[in-house]
Amino acid sequence: MEMFKDKFNIETAYRFSLLDTSSNRANEIEQKITKQLELGKLSNLDYKKYLNELRAESVILKQTVEKNLVTLAGRKVLVDVLGGVGTYTGVINYCGLGSSDSAPDSSNVALGSELARKPIASVDESSVASGIVTLNFFFNKGDFSGSVEEFGLFIDGTTLVDTGQLFSRGLTSSTFTKTISNTLTIEIQLTANE
Repeated sequence: MEMFKDKFNIETAYRFSLLDTSSNRANEIEQKITKQLELGKLSNLDYKKYLNELRAESVILKQTVEKNLVTLAGRKVLVDVLGGVGTYTGVINYCGLGSSDSAPDSSNVALGSELARKPIASVDESSVASGIVTLNFFFNKGDFSGSVEEFGLFIDGTTLVDTGQLFSRGLTSSTFTKTISNTLTIEIQLTANE
């Protein structure tokens, strides 16, 4: 049987912003975002509004845009979903951060050394007709402290480390050191390419 070949590419780009949110006003906004996320009452528009306010009241310590690798496990889940087989939903629901600097490989099934993970804070679907969706993640002051070197997206993950299927994994170009005075925001753009 002759195989048909077609390419289906998904490109992922991460924008990391490490903010010093120690001022009184920045702290109030950070607490407001955290509370609304805990209650599940934060729309994408409200998240963007509060995040812009937080950035205006904070000192941006570091900001970078990174690309990463979609893993074989992540691609396999998508194929299973398209074929109506398998046990995974195909929904990316967690972002994990870790301290390993080992090079990403398509065979990765977990982060090298996971430090923290958070569920999606909001989803921006405004460009979905163009094949683009943006996932937003919010790590507040109390979520963790440590040095971040790697990041990944998980399909059907839970709050426990190393759960779910690793969809993608990448390294930061330089270490992000998050302290209890910092908030880390991550915007991840998923793009379907030719």
